[in-house]
Amino acid sequence: MPTRQTIIVITIILSICVMNCIGKKVEITSDEINISNIPKNFICTKDIESPKNNNITNLFYKFVDFVNNERGIIEYWLNNNILKPSRTRKGNHTAVIYIKDKNERYGFSLNVKNDKSINLGQIKKTVYNNKLKKNKSLSYRIMFYDNNVMGIFSYGYMGNKKSINCYTNGNLAGFSIALSNKYYRVDWDENGNIVDEKIKLKNWARERILTEKRNAGYKKQIDERIKAKKEFVEKHPELKKIMDEMTAIDEQLKDINKKLESDSYQEQEITSMKAEQKVLNDKLMERFSEFKKLQKQIIKEEKEK
Repeated sequence: MPTRQTIIVITIILSICVMNCIGKKVEITSDEINISNIPKNFICTKDIESPKNNNITNLFYKFVDFVNNERGIIEYWLNNNILKPSRTRKGNHTAVIYIKDKNERYGFSLNVKNDKSINLGQIKKTVYNNKLKKNKSLSYRIMFYDNNVMGIFSYGYMGNKKSINCYTNGNLAGFSIALSNKYYRVDWDENGNIVDEKIKLKNWARERILTEKRNAGYKKQIDERIKAKKEFVEKHPELKKIMDEMTAIDEQLKDINKKLESDSYQEQEITSMKAEQKVLNDKLMERFSEFKKLQKQIIKEEKEK
């Protein structure tokens, strides 16, 4: 069981490490997406045994078509160098594509190899009713295996949620769908034979209430931890001094990242900003190391009192 001090340390570390690690945002319109030349057979149902529940079969094939179409859009962006990966301090890469006329945002977690090829890690599509309010029922998340094979495609929320998961070779492994008062799931073996198919009754209104209650509890815990973190730092001026230095460096990095996201700078200026970015990142890591060392020392001394 982690101690209160440990929780405080973890919260502080997380708050410091969450920098402006968002890739360069590319803004396009929906008519700029052309997937006519992209094959839409990422999930092949040719050798898959159809669901035995006739009411589900049509919904299943429609969803497969939807998933293949969305996967085709991702492939189009990969093939046409539309993704603009940005390296994070931890060595990973991220990218963002925003569809202006539809208020849709695609956030990418990527692994860029030495030969500049891209391995997809996770993609989160967020649809907004306006620029602020998310529409969870139209949003989705995709998780990939290392070879860009789709592992999980999860669409929607609660009573309208649908998902597909695949084996590492790309073959379909499972499909699930939430209906008005039911939850249906079918699983296949690697040869496409159904191994399990079931329907469970679900009270989605009750599930939503329980989820909201659970999320409210999580938020309360987070708020309490943030408050405890602030009190802990304020209690130790030597820690606060380092924290203030890191905050200042973080603001400088955010400013540089914002500039790098724009297209108004020459190549020489971009190179200079990236060099400054590296210096600031190194400085931040040094201060962070000092912070952790001092934090550990303070905790040890307080335990010995």
